[in-house]
This record gives sequence, structure tokens and C-alpha cells, in this order.
Amino acid sequence: MAETLRQASLYLAHRWYGVPLGHRFIGFGFSFEVTDHTALRIGRTPLPVILDAAWHRSEERPRRSEVRLDVALSIEGREFGRGSLRFAAVDERRYQLLRHRGAPSVTAPEEAARPLGERVPAQRVGRLRAKDSVLERSSRGWRMRAGLDHAVLFDHPVDHMPLMAQLEGARQLGHMLTAEDRPGNGGAPRVLTGLRADCLAFAELDRPIDLVVREQQPHGAASRLLLDIAQGGTVVTTVAMTWSDRSDQPDGLSHAA
Repeated sequence: MAETLRQASLYLAHRWYGVPLGHRFIGFGFSFEVTDHTALRIGRTPLPVILDAAWHRSEERPRRSEVRLDVALSIEGREFGRGSLRFAAVDERRYQLLRHRGAPSVTAPEEAARPLGERVPAQRVGRLRAKDSVLERSSRGWRMRAGLDHAVLFDHPVDHMPLMAQLEGARQLGHMLTAEDRPGNGGAPRVLTGLRADCLAFAELDRPIDLVVREQQPHGAASRLLLDIAQGGTVVTTVAMTWSDRSDQPDGLSHAA
């Protein structure tokens, strides 16, 4: 859902709002809410998801060309969620000025040599393949371990850790923690039904990225989780997530991780 909104923002910008193909996109914030999870049950045919999008230019920061894209998502007329993405599209010169302001320059997408921690098993974070787990244990708790050769998370050259990769790290940590805080739930994981991320700075590729849990609160059939994604003690992204009990499984069927 998050990646769909990201791609929709790029397409609309280039196709309908005159943003040149060479411009860079800088994200400031992202949020979504799933209001009807049962609509997302996978069947034998692809889900015909429709995005009803509204494009809003910022009146407060017109020189930054800041935009907010609000999207309502539906399947066959049945709305199941909403999302919002805040970003700016800038030319290469302005991007480089913003990119390296107060941050060390990254000349190559390679992590500095450092001892690797223990990668979290894929099954604990809701994945099947070991390489799809992007978490490892660290002295502070949890750390990003996203391989730059990953064909999905890094499908094009980048000079910083993409927001989508950071969100996958947050999602995996939330999947694991919300399952472990209910040891008597019979192995049924909760599902991510709400997320808000605020981007405060670029995350460099050559420095460790820590995921620090600030708050974890059970709330009836849901759990709220607040994370700081930090680098060198500086928070680069804050993430708030809501995880809810599944309601889309018929009686007698097991829950898939």
C-alpha cells in the first residue's frame, strides 16, 4: 500500500503536474490507515484496487514546491483505506544543496566495514526468505540490515536509505514485537492497520541505523508502537504504528504469519 502511494505520486507529478523527469523527490511524511482489512483478502484473481487521489500544493512553502497527495483506496466501490504522502520535487542543483546540508557526503552506496550482528530469522518478521529480513540485534536493541543488492528495496541507485526500506524495517519490528507481547495468542499475528512516518533528515548508507522503541502500548484489540529510526544518536525518522487483531479469517482457518 505504501509503495503504491509512492509510485502514484511520481506518476501524477510527471504525467499531469509538469514535473520534469530529471527532478528528485524528497519525502517529508507518510501515513495510511486500513479501515476494512477484510476487503484485502487475496482470492484467485487480482484485487481491482482503485486510487482516488487529490493533489494539494503547499501554500505555506510555495518555493519548496511541497505537495501533499491524499488518496482513498477502494475495491469495487468498497473503500478500505486512506493514505497521504508529503513531498517536494526539486531539480538536481537544489537537491544536492538540501541533501548535503549539515550531513557528510556519500560518494558510494556502500556501508562502512563493521561487524555484523545476528540477523533476525525471517519467520519472526513475517517473511519467508532469510535475505528479506532487514533487522539484526545490536547493543541498543535493533538495527537495520538491508542488503544494498536487494532487488526490491534497492531496485535503482540511491545515495541514502530510502523511506520504503525504513518502513519495512519498522513493519518487521512491529510484526515481531506485537506477536511477542501476546504469548497466549496461539501464534496469530496482528496486522498493521495504521502508520504515520515523519522524515526529519536523510539516513546515510554508510552508517548504522538503529530502531529504538519509544513506546509500546496494548489497547484492547490493538497495539500502538512508537519508534525512532536514528543514526549516530540523531533521529532521522519517527514512526507510529497501530497493529490490530485479524478479523478476516473464517472460523477454523489458521492464521498465516
